[in-house]
Amino acid sequence: MKNGLNPTQILQAYETVMKQGRITPQGRVLDGIEALNKHDGFPIHLRGEGVDLKVCSLKRFHLDYNQLSCRDAFLKQLAILAQ
Repeated sequence: MKNGLNPTQILQAYETVMKQGRITPQGRVLDGIEALNKHDGFPIHLRGEGVDLKVCSLKRFHLDYNQLSCRDAFLKQLAILAQ
């Protein structure tokens, strides 16, 4: 998938953070990745490593990042959390 994103992996990482993460004012955080509770109307919203990922459906998402290195670090951490 575009930008190396795997919808199943994103969902698994989100669920891991929501189950095991430390509570924050906006959601939960685990290993530098924050899962937000239906932020801005998006059912899945993850951020960290200088990246913001909003998922509308398994085929529609919005990924914001300033540097490729930030994106790559974020995707690597998502893969680890999805295991």
